[in-house]
Amino acid sequence: MNVQDATRQFIDAIQLDTDPCVYLDEGVDWDVVLDELADGPYAADLFLLLCKRIDIIPHAPCLLSRLLSGLNDTAAAQETVGALCAIEPPRIVVRECFETLRKIAGDRDRHYGTRSAALRGVLYLSQSERSLLFYLQGDLLNLDLTDDPIFLRHAAAIVGLIASHKPDDAFLDLLHSLSKIPEATDESAYALGLIDLADALGESEREKAVDNFTSAKGWFKTAAAASAFRPDADLFAAVIEIILAFATEEPPSSIRSALPDLRESLFQQIVLTSPADGVPSDLSWIGQRAIEASHWASVGLAISHLADNLDRNAWLNPILVIENELFFLLSASRTLFRRNSAGGFEATLSPRIETHFVAEKAKLSLLNQWLDTKDSEPWSEDARRLRTGIQVRLEALASRNPPDAAREASPLAAIDSCEALRDSARDEVRALMEYVDQKFTLAKTDPIVNDLLESMLRRLRRNEDFVKHRDAAALFTKILVVTRKFLASRDNAQKTTANSYLFDRTETGPKESALHADYMDALRLSELARLCVLEPQDVGAGRADVLFISDAFRIASECKRTFANEDNAQAAEKFGGQLIAYQRSEVKFSALLILDLFDRDGAAEPLSKRATVEFVSSHGTEYALAVFRLQGRLKSPSQLRL
Repeated sequence: MNVQDATRQFIDAIQLDTDPCVYLDEGVDWDVVLDELADGPYAADLFLLLCKRIDIIPHAPCLLSRLLSGLNDTAAAQETVGALCAIEPPRIVVRECFETLRKIAGDRDRHYGTRSAALRGVLYLSQSERSLLFYLQGDLLNLDLTDDPIFLRHAAAIVGLIASHKPDDAFLDLLHSLSKIPEATDESAYALGLIDLADALGESEREKAVDNFTSAKGWFKTAAAASAFRPDADLFAAVIEIILAFATEEPPSSIRSALPDLRESLFQQIVLTSPADGVPSDLSWIGQRAIEASHWASVGLAISHLADNLDRNAWLNPILVIENELFFLLSASRTLFRRNSAGGFEATLSPRIETHFVAEKAKLSLLNQWLDTKDSEPWSEDARRLRTGIQVRLEALASRNPPDAAREASPLAAIDSCEALRDSARDEVRALMEYVDQKFTLAKTDPIVNDLLESMLRRLRRNEDFVKHRDAAALFTKILVVTRKFLASRDNAQKTTANSYLFDRTETGPKESALHADYMDALRLSELARLCVLEPQDVGAGRADVLFISDAFRIASECKRTFANEDNAQAAEKFGGQLIAYQRSEVKFSALLILDLFDRDGAAEPLSKRATVEFVSSHGTEYALAVFRLQGRLKSPSQLRL
């Protein structure tokens, strides 16, 4: 095959999405390849191929630079930079690609869309090398405020990201100047809000933290008002509204009033930022902004739930309140926001929490008893800080409070002392507490598990009903949250009577009913308790294991077991038919919980492989199935061998 034919075959292979590398040995005319592919719909494919095969393609770094420098088509530039931001480029090409994209970003003769895409690529490449970041900072500080205002809007977002990582007066002044340009106001104000939010997190004094939160809320409201659609700004404003309402002792009803705006903006943010199926995730700081917003939303929801629980005389689910709300919030700086210590967030919320436990002595005893068993937990430092704060308040009130203010008592005795409970209710609470303590301790906040949930939600964007029906999507998201927590809790649980079926290594194994009963118990202890029905009749001409009902939507869930060595995709094909039958006249997504009885020598696959969203088709219609595999035939960790 001559060079001309090999080049033609190479180009055709890229356009047909087949392996073009088989033609490299024949020799390829790269000038022809670049002329035909480098500034069109296949530019990103060619870019990824050159990065992947950089060791075998002659002069690949030079070809990559030529490809980038020739980008004039806005769509091609955005797709190519998007491909760059989804990989770790070879180190040998980082600096050359950085310089090429930097020149494009500064070329005022090019379209603002091409320049903005190039600036995004410059940001991503500068994340890996500190020296490159300094070059980018210099370019941003030299921005001409008479430049294309739409380009300046995109530049403002980059300036904000740089400044939020390391605030500097020069960047703050630049953002204030950019905020006066109408086209760039929303991005500039949003960036200034993020900077105030970061300052609030790092502030140890409550008053200063509250001031920073208040300032941030103002900037986010400005960003939302300056744009027709800024769900991220609306989300942050709603969360901060909840934080400040909690800190200023507002009643739970006032705090709850901000929840509709929070839920609405969170849903819109997920729809806006989740990449379509097959589109790689953005690894740059821009991509991380969406994750940060979702973390703040979870904080707002947790504060609202905690405010409700603090207002109640007794907690029917005390362990869940302590772990999933109280210490979720008191450890947020370390777990969600990746800081080394507590800061303004905890300083703002802690006074109301500490005061509550001083006043509610039964709950204080309950808290102390629970914490005594959790000294080795990841949030033990947060526990000590809370105890110290409560003790300081107790000592300050010692002259006016009875000496039993800080006495120790068992959790059950504390509940027995709650006069608000009738005898029958007290027995119910006692039984429920014993059950929660012994059987169902939900997994604590785990960034890895949260990332898994975000990945599943991104996959679900492919489903038309999930995007179209907001209320059904909200219900299904809660089902995913509760179910993946159920999986995580079972993965980390020691063997007890309640979960012994997971350690059953007999030939026949446990029945599906064991999984079904365990899952239903978990649902009854969750916010889905009022929305789930056990084994309802007449669902798709059959009987579903669990049916979730909310407003006009119904979502069926099935519990199955398998002895085969199957991944989630294979399990979806195997059991999906029954779920599809249940959803024929409903939304086209559902959940499948599987007890995996294939013996993996007592161990289990990573959670990321056992909790996924899969797609199956029936008569030309595609359905989305959230598949969760709970590993059975387990051994205790001391029995496992590599």
